[in-house]
Amino acid sequence: MPFVKGQGGKPKGAVSSLKRKVREVAKNTGIDPYEVLLLFSAGNWQALGYSDETYTSNINEHGIIKKYTIDPSVRCKAAAEACQYIIPKLRSIEYTKADALGNMTPEQKLEAMKQAVLLLELQVKQKDGQGTP
Repeated sequence: MPFVKGQGGKPKGAVSSLKRKVREVAKNTGIDPYEVLLLFSAGNWQALGYSDETYTSNINEHGIIKKYTIDPSVRCKAAAEACQYIIPKLRSIEYTKADALGNMTPEQKLEAMKQAVLLLELQVKQKDGQGTP
């Protein structure tokens, strides 16, 4: 049986089983992935459960090197990921011109072709100065 748009399949706006399961796990664990992304992008190390804003990485001849618990590159990536929930990604679309002749009978196509030839002949005559402007 051929596919007919609007008949069968999932209703518009229905949640897939995978999405439903992910939401259920997030609810059961009490973790909101979007909130975690926002906390990382804000650098809110306390809300994420870290004990300090920085930690000592190592000691070299110049002194102690401190690194941030939430590195700025991680914050930037988290902010970019969170943006997907706020601003939807634009999808590229392919533009195709509608096939005007596709829904015509052979007789209608022939008549359309005759009209096109007449219009082209008129344009050529006007260009050559033979027809009326």
